[in-house]
Amino acid sequence: MFSAFQFLAAFFQFVAVFAIWILRADINTFAIFMLIANIFIVLFAFTLHRSRINYRFFSLLRTFALLKASAHMAVIGTLRLVYERIAITILPALTGLSMTGAFSVSSRLTEAGKLGHLSAFTAMYPEMARDADFGKQMKGIRLLLGMAFLISLFVFIFAEIIIRILFGAEFILSIQPLRIMIWVIVPYVLVTYTSLGLVALGYEKPVLVSQLVALFVLLTLLVLITPAFGVIGASLAVLSAEIVHAVLLWYQWRGYVVPKSSR
Repeated sequence: MFSAFQFLAAFFQFVAVFAIWILRADINTFAIFMLIANIFIVLFAFTLHRSRINYRFFSLLRTFALLKASAHMAVIGTLRLVYERIAITILPALTGLSMTGAFSVSSRLTEAGKLGHLSAFTAMYPEMARDADFGKQMKGIRLLLGMAFLISLFVFIFAEIIIRILFGAEFILSIQPLRIMIWVIVPYVLVTYTSLGLVALGYEKPVLVSQLVALFVLLTLLVLITPAFGVIGASLAVLSAEIVHAVLLWYQWRGYVVPKSSR
């Protein structure tokens, strides 16, 4: 059911984007449409499940206990958010606003390419937490990686057509960055799977350490190569940092989860 709501939310967001494209509306109208779509999802979910909500369970002590128990996940989630947004945040100072716009288009399309996997991981994490063998055996990882490769390959081949249809000829500079950044989806799948698996097994620290190292690598590469290579350099920095992140988490996974006898 949770996955169905995630899909429904993504669907209504897509409808909002399509409506903006048809109406040729501005960014303010888009923001209003997105707000309406999300409010509708919240109301629909509340209406469907309000009979299952027991308000007697809400208490201040339980709230503090929940905050304490989820502190590690909150830190990891915050770092991941910073990691994913830091490039677009500092890029104006490194390349200028026009190049930042080209990078932003590539970044948005790459994020769109992750939506299917995001929905899958949303459904898989409760199963990982419930059944330790699910994560240890890495069930479904090959299928997810295969789909990530096919999505990346498709966008790589048809990048120019996608850019021209969705954004127009004025964003032609986004084609090459998109062809680089779209391959982020493959290591992203491995990063997300191993991160969720380690957290589900109670190993938050290796996930946190790997995230910090990846963030440091990303910042270093952005500062070093973006001024020389522009938006192409920024795209390479993002891809390289995600590959480093995936490698680190893979070794952490082997160290904490995979039995020594099977290595």
